[in-house]
Amino acid sequence: MNLEDLNSRISQIINLYNCALADGKFADSEKKLLIEIAKRFEIDLNSIYRIIFSENEFHLELPKTREEKMQHIIDLVFMMMIDCKITNNEKDFCKSIVLKLGYSVRTIDYLISKILKDIKVNVDGENFEFDEKVYV
Repeated sequence: MNLEDLNSRISQIINLYNCALADGKFADSEKKLLIEIAKRFEIDLNSIYRIIFSENEFHLELPKTREEKMQHIIDLVFMMMIDCKITNNEKDFCKSIVLKLGYSVRTIDYLISKILKDIKVNVDGENFEFDEKVYV
């Protein structure tokens, strides 16, 4: 993994952490999801915490590829929903990231609705799909 990819992955983890904190609490379910995603990215969570709590400024990198962008949006929505409470602060945070990634804010509401529907049929985040053309 090159430095740019590493920075992008770290940035995504930091965005997820900030999403988790948007409601003022860092629930155990949010922490577990953050750990799982960090493992998927092959990043040590302690390294992330050092960056978050460091005095030094870290330049956040947004995902570059379509696939990375979509996975990041899905991860953000799962993070927002994992504690079974969706606050306006969490939604606003997710919408701000979605806009930066070049997608419509409607993407968030669509994903929430789709995830809730798919939960009923036991679909996980790794196998989740949606038609992004509707929301670009």
